[in-house]
Amino acid sequence: MEKSSWLGEALPQNREGTLGQTAGQLPQAQPDSGSQQQCPPQQQCPPQQQCPPQQQCPPQQQWPSSGGAQPPQCQTLPVNKPPALPFCRADLLFLLATVVVGYLFWRFEILDFMDAGIGTCLFFLFALGSVAVYLKAKKQVFDRGGTLLLAAALLGALPFALYGSVDGLPPVTWLHINIEFGLCLFWLAWSTKTLIARPLSLLLAADWFNQFVIVPFANLGKVFGSLFARRPGTRRSWLITALIVMVSLLVALPLLFLVLALLSSSDEGFSGLLDWLAAHLSLSELLLNIWYLLIGLPIAVYLFASVLGNQSQNNVALLERPGLLRGFAAVHALPSVALILPVALFVAVYLLYFGVMGNYLFSALNGQLPASFTYAQYSRQGFFELCGVALINLIVLACLWSFARRSYQGYPLALRVLSAALCFLTCLLVVTAAAKMLLYVQAYGLSPLRFYTSCFMLLMLAVFILLSIWSIRPFNAARPAIALALAVFLAISLVNVDGAVAGYNTSRYLSGQTSIMDINSLEQGGRAAQPYLRQLAQLAPDVEVRRGAQAALDEQDMQESMDVDRPWYYWSIFG
Repeated sequence: MEKSSWLGEALPQNREGTLGQTAGQLPQAQPDSGSQQQCPPQQQCPPQQQCPPQQQCPPQQQWPSSGGAQPPQCQTLPVNKPPALPFCRADLLFLLATVVVGYLFWRFEILDFMDAGIGTCLFFLFALGSVAVYLKAKKQVFDRGGTLLLAAALLGALPFALYGSVDGLPPVTWLHINIEFGLCLFWLAWSTKTLIARPLSLLLAADWFNQFVIVPFANLGKVFGSLFARRPGTRRSWLITALIVMVSLLVALPLLFLVLALLSSSDEGFSGLLDWLAAHLSLSELLLNIWYLLIGLPIAVYLFASVLGNQSQNNVALLERPGLLRGFAAVHALPSVALILPVALFVAVYLLYFGVMGNYLFSALNGQLPASFTYAQYSRQGFFELCGVALINLIVLACLWSFARRSYQGYPLALRVLSAALCFLTCLLVVTAAAKMLLYVQAYGLSPLRFYTSCFMLLMLAVFILLSIWSIRPFNAARPAIALALAVFLAISLVNVDGAVAGYNTSRYLSGQTSIMDINSLEQGGRAAQPYLRQLAQLAPDVEVRRGAQAALDEQDMQESMDVDRPWYYWSIFG
């Protein structure tokens, strides 16, 4: 009977031969054969692959003592690891580019979510461009998916230069920067064929951990080993060569200062140029840039190790798709009976809730305000609770499909029906919360926070609709969900939210649809709201609104005059 290992593959049966002999099957002695037992030759491994361990010789056998020559003891040959390959010119140039990326990371203060601007955009554009040029130099071919992802990453970086940070909402900027980092690594893994979730699936979470943690740190040894490897045709490594160059520059600096002093004393024009440079390049600024360069070196090594590992396919398969799928299959261990009852209780509670609160909840769908409620009270009461319940239902569904036991025909019918019912009831909750938000916007106007919240609810509604369809007819729902989330992210990023909010509120006020105009929230829109503030200052029917709009314009003009000394990398075109 054939046995299997713990990974499930069949193990070969024991065969006759040197390694398959048992006690009592020893070969007969050969007195005068003249031949000696040979160890198997060391296997030659193809390039860029790890050599298998040297095969061990069989244990020394007991030979008869009468008249036979004893075979010599077999020796095990050592396994030589392949030497670290030195960098080629493309590797060295890309290493220098990553040093610049690490410097820009700290110089442009990428982690300052309050003041993202042109500097943040230039950081991402330079990093993406450097990686793309390096992969092209390494003969990497970009397919259509890689080209689309690169275009998406470039588009995701442009809003920083166009609009800057979202005023008063640092978490939105923080989320934008982190999504942009994830999109860059997603493009890198797709282009180098190291993506685990290909085709797209929920294994994208494993790709996130693999690309952010495993691949960079697993390839750090290769980076330093190649730096210390000897260059072709020389006895020195790149690192030793760089140290020699730095020492020679330090030795030449005193002579250079002496030459500059002599030249400045001989000519007034050259002396004036040196004075101008000394006035604009202070010693403190020079030391600060050197500090940014030094603390950027870990980021440079991290980025270089990540790109080098993906490009050379080195240490990228520590998390493999088959192993992950086997692990997920092993988790499906709970019987369906143990899950049907809890899900049925959730569904029953939601049905009871809708039955008791139906008139109150669904009045928002009809655009009617319940009695004894103001718009603010009705819109705020229960809104965040409904969104929280929707997120809890998403977690319940994820646990349900992760731990439920499946047969070869899929999940049980009862579990699928309850899952579809839970998704449908969650869609009703999301629609109710969105209707409440719409009533609030109609009464008090739009704001950036309300805009982002509405977009998030629409995305959540689309996800639960996909899950409802998947419960009835299973398909790869992760692919359209990820594509839709990426499309929503790019659309929101490229829209001038401050300008759109200011235009919406101004048009409703001037058309007479509302009598409420919040000048303070309009002023927070920055430069994007200035055209609408001018309209209100000239056309607003209320004198107080006209005065408030003019005061806001004067305040913005004063603020812009004070921002002249602000670093240029904080600026934005429309923000």
